[in-house]
Amino acid sequence: ITHPPKGASHDFRDPKVWKHEGKWYMAVGSQKNKLGNVHLYESEDLLSWTDRGAIVKSDGKLGFMLECPDFFELEGKHVLVFSPQGVEAEDDNYQNLYQTGTLIGEFDYETAGFKYGEFTELDNGFDFYAAQTFQDDKGRRILFGWMNMWEAAMPEQEHGWAGALTIPRELTFNEAGKLRMKPVEELELLRGESSLIGPLTIAGTEKLDIAGDRLELIAEFSRGTASSFGLNVRCAQDGLEKTVLRFDAKEEKMIIDRSQSGTGVDGIRKAKADSGQTVKMHVFIDRSSIELFVND
Repeated sequence: ITHPPKGASHDFRDPKVWKHEGKWYMAVGSQKNKLGNVHLYESEDLLSWTDRGAIVKSDGKLGFMLECPDFFELEGKHVLVFSPQGVEAEDDNYQNLYQTGTLIGEFDYETAGFKYGEFTELDNGFDFYAAQTFQDDKGRRILFGWMNMWEAAMPEQEHGWAGALTIPRELTFNEAGKLRMKPVEELELLRGESSLIGPLTIAGTEKLDIAGDRLELIAEFSRGTASSFGLNVRCAQDGLEKTVLRFDAKEEKMIIDRSQSGTGVDGIRKAKADSGQTVKMHVFIDRSSIELFVND
């Protein structure tokens, strides 16, 4: 089923198959005339497939290739998670070499029509690609992403690695209808020794007595009058390396700065963060990776 139908004039990538009302369906990323598409195929036996047409077509803004499509229903809405190649950078958005994001809307199996809104990045970090989901036995929609960037420098290859997977994340909609990701609760089973620090009133920089390269940190900040605040993590003893997690109170943006993080592609990523007077940073550190969740 990973081979395209005979006579197809597309470059096909990474199909995903699911069942709906007795029939099998397959969403396939494709390229035609240097523009990306996602085609829907239908089958009754997983052997013979009918092309229902493109449910998403790039007009150029979505790039030249739509990889790794994952199409599913969540809380009454239809969600397409996919990785477009060739999306142009725009302000703080689409800063990676290639992107991963969503189109959310309504899908009609009879007409194979998908009405959706704007493309939205799913994760605003550096290395997040080819995300895939599944539904678990509790009915949750669980997502893993690939912590690497296709065709970018991958210094870990020298050590026999090709990136890693993110921690599992549960997809839900918040009260405003925005798709969010949160760490699955089972990750709490990995917790070992814990420490509670604070509450503290901080002016300037304060060094906390926390050591380790595999940590889960939950830091809650009351904003006060600070223009910015946050955490420096994975700091070298000599001060030459660190990764900066900083909230800019004026811009209302979360900032990750890895220009001093050691080997690999450096730079800064920013994301608008919905926040009140309290900003919660939930951080998972696993040696050379950092995953940050802001205000749940």
